[in-house]
Amino acid sequence: CEQLQGQGLDALQVRMPGFVDMMAEPHKTRIPQAAIEAVIGWFGKAPPCEGGPIAFSSEEAVLTAGTFRERAVAIGGSSHLAGIVCEPSTPAQRELPLVVLLNAGAAYRPGPNRWYLLLTRKLATLGFRCLRADVRGLGDSASADRDRHADPYDAGIFHDIEAITDYAVTQLGARRI
Repeated sequence: CEQLQGQGLDALQVRMPGFVDMMAEPHKTRIPQAAIEAVIGWFGKAPPCEGGPIAFSSEEAVLTAGTFRERAVAIGGSSHLAGIVCEPSTPAQRELPLVVLLNAGAAYRPGPNRWYLLLTRKLATLGFRCLRADVRGLGDSASADRDRHADPYDAGIFHDIEAITDYAVTQLGARRI
């Protein structure tokens, strides 16, 4: 900070609360709300940082890349679960099962080292439709309890799995999962 100030730049170094909790083992992390508020305040825009679902429109969040396309989806109504559907760019010639991949521990929907992302894209080129989904409190899926964020052992995950499979059947038309 002093070196930047010595060069005539406006620099400020502040220790923010919550660093240790944020850097803990993935299933023990806590969102540093006070630090987020402080940074937002520093930028001069200090709306309250409320937890909750991220709102998005699946029509706006589509990636098409040659042999596959991906789109963001909101799953489960009040569950506020987030997912990505990856499917062939052209309809498959035969009825294949929908492949569903959930969080691996505290890792979010791209999977450990983006393995789920790469796997679903390859499967889509082979004609499979895939759904990568975050269960409550992981990735972009909200948790009703802020203290349970990034908890891969939340008992409510079984309800999330039911919501995800219901979505697959009712919204994606899956006959086999």
